[in-house]
Amino acid sequence: MTTEDTIPQTNFLIDILSPKQGEVILDIGCGTGNEIKRICNVAKVKKVHGIDISEKALLKAEKNLSKEIKQGKVELLKAGASDKLPFPSKYFDAIFSAELIECLPKKKQNLFLKEMHRILKPGGRILTEHTDWDTQVWNASDKNLERKLVHAFCDTTQGWMESSEGWMGRKLWGFFNNSKLFKNCRMEVYVLTNTKYKAPFYGYQRSLDMSVTTKNKNYKITKKDVEKFLTDLKKRDKKGTYFYRVNRYIHIGYK
Repeated sequence: MTTEDTIPQTNFLIDILSPKQGEVILDIGCGTGNEIKRICNVAKVKKVHGIDISEKALLKAEKNLSKEIKQGKVELLKAGASDKLPFPSKYFDAIFSAELIECLPKKKQNLFLKEMHRILKPGGRILTEHTDWDTQVWNASDKNLERKLVHAFCDTTQGWMESSEGWMGRKLWGFFNNSKLFKNCRMEVYVLTNTKYKAPFYGYQRSLDMSVTTKNKNYKITKKDVEKFLTDLKKRDKKGTYFYRVNRYIHIGYK
């Protein structure tokens, strides 16, 4: 979901990707197509391919990118990233993927890296981004409760996820470095902050997600704990002391 607080992050990521005229680019896990929209807006690329496993997300992407699709600039395809990617070798100038790797089973993650390397042109670049969920910070009254909730959320595999790794953001460097597939790699960080506690701001949405922590038996969190946390954030907002922050880590590499 794109909101006024997440638009700057999209711009930041695509600016780093630096799409150029005439390039063919792939967005793996394209969701509703917001990053593809930005790519098409900043450069006269030849084509952007977007793949996602979710039909619901792709339907929204089709509406979001209807103009670009009609112009032949964008092509969307339902496909997962757990197996061989449906593209020829050395086809793309650049590959973009956000918030995807942690959702793949560990035994499939190395295959995913090899597949991205295969379909990337020599000299092509790859940008991957992941949230580090243990970096979530709220200015809550009860420090111990907040810490407990943040750690539990980081360690909880939600129902829609096949796999999860809440520390994938901080693990990106080692993940790519150990593969030996890409060179001239570097890391960047984007820090998302909120000072308002209301829909649809990102920190507000993530605070509601804390309800999933009650299903993690390792932390013994109750519904009352979550309700207490949410009530406190509302009070903080009324007092003008509410604050939220989370870190997104970005890896850039070249073939």
